[in-house]
Amino acid sequence: MDNLNQENIKFSKVTSIEYDYINYISKDLIKVESNGKYGLINYQGEIIISCEYDCLQIIKKDLIIAKLGEKYGLINTQGEIVIPFKYDDIYILPENVIIIELDEKYGVINMKGKIVIPCIYDNIYKISKNLIGVELNGKYGAINIQGEIVIPCECDWINMISEDLLVVELDEKYSIVNIQDKVVIPLE
Repeated sequence: MDNLNQENIKFSKVTSIEYDYINYISKDLIKVESNGKYGLINYQGEIIISCEYDCLQIIKKDLIIAKLGEKYGLINTQGEIVIPFKYDDIYILPENVIIIELDEKYGVINMKGKIVIPCIYDNIYKISKNLIGVELNGKYGAINIQGEIVIPCECDWINMISEDLLVVELDEKYSIVNIQDKVVIPLE
């Protein structure tokens, strides 16, 4: 601290509005909270998105998961609604896979809000770049990111072992299956 010349440090106030919480997001955006609601401002103090959301989670440079009341949707950094606020939760995976939860069931939508996998599954998780694992009534299957069923929900367990091979358990027996649902190596 002795070498620091404090006379050369100058701060300027960028906004006259005071916030309860301020968090750096990027070189262009600051997340702010006022009275329990969140919004975004820029470094000039200009309001980009007013403090009206119950939660804001920046997931990409220009895409935000937002909560309004009890429902989640997606907005862009201009505050425009990308996906309407009608879901109980939203998760974004790489490759722009958007997992949605509605009435305790899970599905997948694309970036335009079109349903790719309907909200009928008890659980959804990523298996690989192009494959989504699904659970329905305690059984597991796999669906590609285009929404096509690759392996029906008939398995006790599924795990990826390479880019195109899965280990599948059914009735305490294991098989290696390719992503076209063809048994490559049956195992007992």
